[in-house]
Amino acid sequence: MEKLDTKQGFLSELDLENLIKKGLAQKDFTGQKLLVIIPDATRTCPTSLIFKTICDELDPIVASLDFLIALGTHPPLNDRQIEDLVGMPKQEVAIKYNSVSIYNHNWQKNLVKIGEIDRETVQNISRGFLQEKIPVTINQRVLEAEQIITVGPVFPHEMVGFSGGYKYLFPGVSGPEIINVFHWLAALITNLKIIGYRDTPPRALINQAASLVKTPLTSISLVVDGQKTCGIFVGEIGQAWSSAVELSKERNIIFKEQKFKKVIAVMPKLYNELWTAGKGMYKLEPIVEDGGELIIYGPHIDRISDTHGAKIKKIGYHIKDYLLANYGQLREIPDAVKAHCAHVKGIGKYENSQEYPRIKVKLATKIPKSVCSKINLAYVNYDDIDLKSLADREEEGILVVKNAGEKLYRRKSEIKRNNDK
Repeated sequence: MEKLDTKQGFLSELDLENLIKKGLAQKDFTGQKLLVIIPDATRTCPTSLIFKTICDELDPIVASLDFLIALGTHPPLNDRQIEDLVGMPKQEVAIKYNSVSIYNHNWQKNLVKIGEIDRETVQNISRGFLQEKIPVTINQRVLEAEQIITVGPVFPHEMVGFSGGYKYLFPGVSGPEIINVFHWLAALITNLKIIGYRDTPPRALINQAASLVKTPLTSISLVVDGQKTCGIFVGEIGQAWSSAVELSKERNIIFKEQKFKKVIAVMPKLYNELWTAGKGMYKLEPIVEDGGELIIYGPHIDRISDTHGAKIKKIGYHIKDYLLANYGQLREIPDAVKAHCAHVKGIGKYENSQEYPRIKVKLATKIPKSVCSKINLAYVNYDDIDLKSLADREEEGILVVKNAGEKLYRRKSEIKRNNDK
């Protein structure tokens, strides 16, 4: 496996290009139908550089070179968004590369069932939380390909522990069944016990589903710190992902001496709806003290979710125990939606039909106050928040986190536990 990483510095574009080329040279793609699965714009990744490098190296030798955008349940990208993602106009791609095509994944269409995970296996993997068999469906292009390359960054992740690896198959280019199950399993275990830990039951469930994919898999796994890449691992998918996880632990987890009574998660533009901006809560929930508040700050965020907004408005954001107590009345709501709602609301207690969240989550966005009330989240006018006056006040229990959503925050007392997993 070709790899290059640094505990402190960053890699140049030339470093990245060279490592990708060396990694690709280890496999013979000549005459192959090749599928490359790439992240969408909600992940910080040098996707355009990787796209160009792969095309330059492999377009002359493969039978076909298809790029499939791993959207999960995210909305499809339009032509302009795809051009921004790959760094090249559609017409230029067609002129420069003979074999290249780019596609959006659709989680409800063009799916093929490749098997199922039986009840006993699900029960064992989920540690008894779930007892159901899971049909496993995936984008048909996965089965049409003779080899697959997955591309993407590895970060601490609320649903599986760390992103990347086989997650680019499930949920990246899969059908809804496995998406619903592993999201709900993560909600049952809770974000605090999942995020930032490598070996988790939801990750094991994804790995089990991936064992049904028989097409040879290569991975380009990266670790990104801010807007720059500090590590790249090219090779067998399990090995590349594991190496990236170890570096991500070093670069994407920040330890603090204390918890804070108020945390402001300043969301970057890549999160333009609450469905993805909820990462501000996931990554910072561990650092908020009991009874404290977390503010998701994003004046650019004007909606809940293009895909799931109507269903979220119907049930609102609630702690896991509330959703479990009312599960029978919420059966028509997909489990992935319920899981998102539980993760954004955070942990808490539900007693005598009363909900007691551990912390208070507030939205400082363009989502109106009336909608915030309807979905059971507090509202703050973002114009009333002076970020400059709140900065550098950690001794007072106030933490402002810019570009929130990718780095996980924890207390230093958790360092040993994190390093042991």
